[in-house]
Amino acid sequence: MSLELYQRYEIVFLAKNQCEPKFSINRIAKLVKCCRSTVIRWLKRQTETKDLHPDERFTSQQIQEQVKGDGINVNERTIHRRLNEAGFRYSKPLLTEHHQNKWLRWATSMLNFHWNRVMASDETVFRLHNVKHFYWQRRGDRKMCRTTKHTIKVNA
Repeated sequence: MSLELYQRYEIVFLAKNQCEPKFSINRIAKLVKCCRSTVIRWLKRQTETKDLHPDERFTSQQIQEQVKGDGINVNERTIHRRLNEAGFRYSKPLLTEHHQNKWLRWATSMLNFHWNRVMASDETVFRLHNVKHFYWQRRGDRKMCRTTKHTIKVNA
C-alpha cells in the first residue's frame, strides 16, 4: 500500500515520539488506516535510510536531457548500455490503485455500450501515448502493484 508522505512521517512520529508513550505497530496501523506490514516497512526504511520520500525513477530520455543540459551530448542507446552495466533494469510503470479503480469504472460503464457502432480495421495503428515509457531501477527493487498499464491503440 502506497502512502502519502505525511502519513509516512506520522507513522515514524507515533512509533518514536519521545514525549508521549510509543504506540504499538497494530495501533499505528489503525490510526493511519493502513496495513500492519506497511507500518513495518516504513519504520524499517526510516531506520535504514533515514529517508521516507518515494524512489524517483527516470527514463533514459530524461537522463539524456539532464546530461545535455550540462553540455554533454550522449546517445540514448549509450545511456541504456551504461545503466545496464551498472545493474539497473528497465520496466513499464505499474498501475496504482487509483488507476485500477478508474479502469474498472470505465469498464463497468461500457457494459451496455452498443459496440456495433464501432468500426475496426487492422490497417493502421495510431498510438495515443509514446510506447517507450520504461523506467530504470536497480535489480531487486520492489514494485507496489503487479498490474501493468497497456498502451492505448486505435486501429483504423
